[in-house]
Amino acid sequence: MQSTEQLRQTMEKKFLLSELMMNVLLMLYIKISAGHRLKIAQKNALILSYLKAKHKDPAYKAIKKDIKSMIVNGRGKSANLEHAMNEIYDSCSNVEQQRDNADSLYKLFNRLWEGLGIATEVFHAETQTVKGKLYVLFDHLENCFEDNKQIAPVSLLGEVNGKADLDRIMTFINDDNAFDCSVYEYNQDRQQVHLILNDPNIK
Repeated sequence: MQSTEQLRQTMEKKFLLSELMMNVLLMLYIKISAGHRLKIAQKNALILSYLKAKHKDPAYKAIKKDIKSMIVNGRGKSANLEHAMNEIYDSCSNVEQQRDNADSLYKLFNRLWEGLGIATEVFHAETQTVKGKLYVLFDHLENCFEDNKQIAPVSLLGEVNGKADLDRIMTFINDDNAFDCSVYEYNQDRQQVHLILNDPNIK
């Protein structure tokens, strides 16, 4: 029987692996939604670059050995890291469905990166946020889209660099016309913002 501390460590590793795999796949599907036709070798290169950065991140210390193993295995000639990430995440079919349904959202994330240099990642309860990034709630990727249509508002969370930065992000999203962006909550002291994205065709 595991001790309380061993159980806590096991749960922490499972959470971090789940978070990491979802962010790897989110990064990859943003690229795909932008119209990039990627071969397996190209996907492997993108994933390896992402994993190498996370291997140095103190937030992933508990799964550092796991990440190192993924990097080593990903260098093999027959490696298919996308398939491996899906297996680790243990919900391949659900992730594929999320990618198909939320295609317009992934395209927006890609344009935010290319236009403003703002990255987007998945947010879980224990995610350690980084200033200048936006975070989408995992549940919203699963539940806010159906048949490639938005059925509920999507939340974006983040810590901005002042009101001007917030206005810049909102203007960019609204000018993009894929979603209507509004502020649900803004903490000026902490510069934390909660944005809401809605389908502009639904009033």
